[in-house]
Amino acid sequence: MDLGGQCAYYACHQVYLSRMAFYLLVIDLSKTFCERVDLSVCEQEGTMFADWTYGDYLLFWLRSIHTYCDNDSPVIIVGTHLDKNRKHNSNTLYNSILDHIKYNKHLKRHLDRERCFVLGFESNDVSIPDALSELETCMALIAGDARWKETIPTEWIRCEVVFRELRKTKTRMCSVTELSKKCFGENKEKYSQLGDVLKLFNDIGVVLFFKEGILSETVIIDIQWFVDSFKNIIADPNHVRDIVEIHQDWLDFYRPDIF
Repeated sequence: MDLGGQCAYYACHQVYLSRMAFYLLVIDLSKTFCERVDLSVCEQEGTMFADWTYGDYLLFWLRSIHTYCDNDSPVIIVGTHLDKNRKHNSNTLYNSILDHIKYNKHLKRHLDRERCFVLGFESNDVSIPDALSELETCMALIAGDARWKETIPTEWIRCEVVFRELRKTKTRMCSVTELSKKCFGENKEKYSQLGDVLKLFNDIGVVLFFKEGILSETVIIDIQWFVDSFKNIIADPNHVRDIVEIHQDWLDFYRPDIF
């Protein structure tokens, strides 16, 4: 899936980041890491992202993957716009990334020189090597890796069918108690498995479930509905102006230095 690039979606990205996935990090080769990103990318003035460079975003994405996924989740680097910057090849791009992350041993675990590709359109009768087939091969090899294999009870497949049926009826959220009945019927001995079921389907992006405090009582069935709702809250600069008790929290949220 392609994560939303607008500033308002940044707080929701962790919903989509999973240990059961690999990632393509796309870099515009026509830009340098020290060049500031067009302000139109982040329309909310005063946020921590407003003055970021392309290099800042590179670090942001790698750190996000490292934080919310496995500490060695595979990242494929894809450099685009090679036709606008012919000095780059996969090796020079990879070297520049290592320089920029200062050879950080934690972030470097996600990278591999063999997983770095550069792409572009032909221009001025100059042919650019087609790396798409190599990229596809790389993705296929990662997808077939043994790291994704996980043995699960076949009866859990029934739970996925339940999730699908709930989405068809436009059910946005469901209590864990109700979901236990839908997935396992009257077989209450199976109810204790639901926590493991939800962890698996949370990891692969089917549902959203947090096993923490009061959050553990509810399962979000429609993830996109949740993200859209959350985006509407954080993207509206006027919705809390008249609520005095949280006004300072809202101001702190927009302060770029508080992070």
